Amino acid sequence: MVVFQYATSSIWVDHLADERQPNVYEFCATHWQRFQPPSGWSMDDRRRAEVLPFVHRLAG
Repeated sequence: MVVFQYATSSIWVDHLADERQPNVYEFCATHWQRFQPPSGWSMDDRRRAEVLPFVHRLAG
């Protein structure tokens, strides 16, 4: 989901919520790949990286 804060020219990107939220935009993969923030805006991608099982374990 993408949230635009016009007062600070900021964009936040988060994982989709379980429930629809007002004033939040949801993009499909095709539109997200083409998305560019407006000139002069900052974008903070706050999505968590997917953690694969056993990645934290050391070999051996």
